[in-house]
Amino acid sequence: MRSNAKYAGIFLLALSLVLFTSCAKKKVDEPSPLGPAGFAVSLHVSASPNVLFAGTQSRETTTVSAVLTKYDGTPLAGKTIFFELRDTLLNARADGVGYFEGLRAVASKVTDGSGRVTVDYYGPTVEEISGSVTENFMITTHVAWEGAESISEWIPLYFIRDFQDLIFNVTVDPNVLWCSNTRPISKITAFFAVPDGTPIAGRKVFFKIKKGKGQFPGGFTSTYSNTDANGYAIMDYQGPTGGEMSASEEFVTIEVQPETWWEAFDGYGATPTFYYIHVEFDIRLKKGN
Repeated sequence: MRSNAKYAGIFLLALSLVLFTSCAKKKVDEPSPLGPAGFAVSLHVSASPNVLFAGTQSRETTTVSAVLTKYDGTPLAGKTIFFELRDTLLNARADGVGYFEGLRAVASKVTDGSGRVTVDYYGPTVEEISGSVTENFMITTHVAWEGAESISEWIPLYFIRDFQDLIFNVTVDPNVLWCSNTRPISKITAFFAVPDGTPIAGRKVFFKIKKGKGQFPGGFTSTYSNTDANGYAIMDYQGPTGGEMSASEEFVTIEVQPETWWEAFDGYGATPTFYYIHVEFDIRLKKGN
C-alpha cells in the first residue's frame, strides 16, 4: 500500500506541473522581427516606372514606394527608411548617376500610418551612364531595427540611352470584324520590354484611331493604358455598327505608341533629333446583315 501511494503521489505531482505550465502560458508570443522565420517584418519596394530613358539634358522620374508591415500585415508607422542607388552587385553606391529628390544621393522618409513612404528619383542623362544600350542598377532600401540589425530590400532599375533594340510588339485579335446591329470588339495587346526581355512596367501606351470608324471604350478615338508588371497594355477597339458604315467593306487605321521619346546623342553637342516608337495597323470592317 505504501508503494502504491508513493507512485500515486508522483503521478499527481507530474500532472500538476503539466497543468501549471499549461495555465501559465496564456498568449502566443509574437515572432522576433529578425527571428528564424525571416518574415516577421516585411519590407516591400516598387518603382513605377521601372525603366527610365536618358536624354542629353532632360531627366525622367520614377516614384519609388516602400511599405513596412509586421508579420501579420499590421503597418509599422514612424520608421525611417533609407534609399540608395547601387550597382547590380550591390557593392558600390552609384553616386553621380541621377539623384533623389532634393538633389541627394541618399534619401530618407518616415513611414506614415499605413507603413508607406514614397520618394522621387530623377534618372541620369546619357553622359552619366556608359555606352551600352541598357544599364541596370539597384534601388536599395533599408530600415534600422534593433541594435546593429537592419531590414533591407532592393529592386532593379533600368536606364536606356538608345531606343533601337527595345521590344515593342503589338497584336490585334481579331483583325477582321463583322459589323451588324452591335459594335464588334477587337482586343489590342501591346508588349513593351528592354532588349533582354525584361518587362517595362508602369508606362503609358497610347492608342489612336488615325483613320476610319469605330471607337475605344467611353467613345474616345484616342486613349491610353498602362503597362502592367509583365509589360502588357491592353485596349479594346469597338468597331462601328453596320448602320454606321457607308460601304460593304471598310478599314480603320490604328496607331499604338509607348510613352517615351529619345534624343539622339552624338557626343558633340549637336542639336538633338527626336525619335519615337510606334506601330500602325489596319483592321478590316465588313458590313453584316
